[in-house]
Amino acid sequence: MTDLAGGRLPRPIPDTIHGWMSANDLGVLFALACTAPGPRLLEVGSFLGLSTCALLQVPGANVTCVDTWKGSPPWIPEGDYLEEFRRNTLPFGQVAEFRGRSQERLRDWAAIGARYDFAFVDASHVYEDVSVDLTHAWDLLVPGGILVADDYVGTHPGVKEAWDEQFCDVVFAEAPFPGTKMAVAWKVP
Repeated sequence: MTDLAGGRLPRPIPDTIHGWMSANDLGVLFALACTAPGPRLLEVGSFLGLSTCALLQVPGANVTCVDTWKGSPPWIPEGDYLEEFRRNTLPFGQVAEFRGRSQERLRDWAAIGARYDFAFVDASHVYEDVSVDLTHAWDLLVPGGILVADDYVGTHPGVKEAWDEQFCDVVFAEAPFPGTKMAVAWKVP
């Protein structure tokens, strides 16, 4: 495996975009997405677009985002964040945005046969929600696709518990991915 720690984005993301990902994690996210078997990238939980701006820099990327854009108390106050997301991401490119609960959207997309080459999960951090998001995101991946979950390391035990439960026996998985707080799994054909 190539060492992706210290990955660099081609274009810096403004410091004015609020989020919790470090510059290193954004660079690694970008580098991982660049290794996906194709350009169809799914982001589950986009908030203000910090990680979206990294994904939009992948050459030829076709980014689909799903979020409520309504906040997530107690971490994010209730409000309407969609317009701020659009202002933040527009300078980096266009996204297909879908407003709603990820658990329902992903289930519906899996039912109609939608497929992605890369999925980044960073929505609800509640165990039950994360478990459903990971299951559906994995089902949406093509063979050779890459699944990344943020906050595997940190103050959100629901993420770690759901990941470990689903991916403890997956040979091509690393949690945490070296130098990050993310977990990564490759859907080997």
